[in-house]
Amino acid sequence: MARFRMSICRGFLYLVVGLAACELLILNITILYAYFSIHNEITGLFAGSQKGTFIDKLLQVPSVRNLVYEGKNGGFLKLIQNTVERMYFVTENGEVGAVAGANSPHASGFDRHQISYMAMDVSSAGEALFLIRRIRGRGKSFFTNYSRLIVDIGANDGLLSSNSFNLIQLGWDAILVEPQLSLLNLAKQNIERYADPYNEGKQKVILVNSLIGQRDGLEDFVLTSEDMESHVFDARRARRERGRDTSKQLIVKVPSMTVQSFARKYKVPTNFAILSIDAEGIGDKILHQWLDAGFRPAYILYELLHNREHMAITATFMRKNGYRFLIKLGWNYVYEHVPEDQGLDLEE
Repeated sequence: MARFRMSICRGFLYLVVGLAACELLILNITILYAYFSIHNEITGLFAGSQKGTFIDKLLQVPSVRNLVYEGKNGGFLKLIQNTVERMYFVTENGEVGAVAGANSPHASGFDRHQISYMAMDVSSAGEALFLIRRIRGRGKSFFTNYSRLIVDIGANDGLLSSNSFNLIQLGWDAILVEPQLSLLNLAKQNIERYADPYNEGKQKVILVNSLIGQRDGLEDFVLTSEDMESHVFDARRARRERGRDTSKQLIVKVPSMTVQSFARKYKVPTNFAILSIDAEGIGDKILHQWLDAGFRPAYILYELLHNREHMAITATFMRKNGYRFLIKLGWNYVYEHVPEDQGLDLEE
């Protein structure tokens, strides 16, 4: 019996070694092919009689020329937007890109050599920094009209592609709503260092394990292998996806609250700074609930993906409720509330 076990172990070991050898062989062949393809292009070019600088000659190599073309055709711009343009500095008093003066209410013994830190916009398409700059441009009076609060519906893990993480870093109050408990636990870990770090009670960050739906109680929720694709069960969507591999999906019951119940329970003010809605198919219903209930966030980030309502209908609804469209960043449509005394042209 022992000899039989040894044979099985030896066979398994040979199998693993054989697979590793095959992978290494395929990898080396790929690297060598890529190397010789470029090498032949470059050596063939320099072996000729072409004149010009090294860069001129290099740009005649097809693969290099294609790379430069792709860069000029938006590639370089996307690279900049997703690297250096996501970085910003924050001073100790929470201001972005500014240094507090000696007369600042936050003045301290460190004002002479102001302490700052570098931060990075972690939102999906730069939504967070876009709104931070927009709000800062409106001056201090902004917060006399809107509470320093973000309500993040569909907060996921609270970090990757998060619209609320950077604002929590700046000391904002936040309510993160996520029906998947495992993701909400991750969000708790991701923000715990930044949410009221000195336990002074000045910053309130609330994590809510629920979805915002049409009724209070429990709802069927479809868990998928991709966390960001999990969604409230929809019979029409299920019929549309019939025939696809759904073996990795699981339907569970999750808590559900209407907007009015949610706002009442967590004391959400009528006018707060940012509402972010990423609800995978019911975002339009949630949006209507908020505005029909009389809430007027200064900015609304609205993800259209999988929603039933056509965007043209949503746009008309938003204008009638005093919102103008600013920009589309990634999947998010960004709307800004226009106070009644400024007026809003519904035909714009």
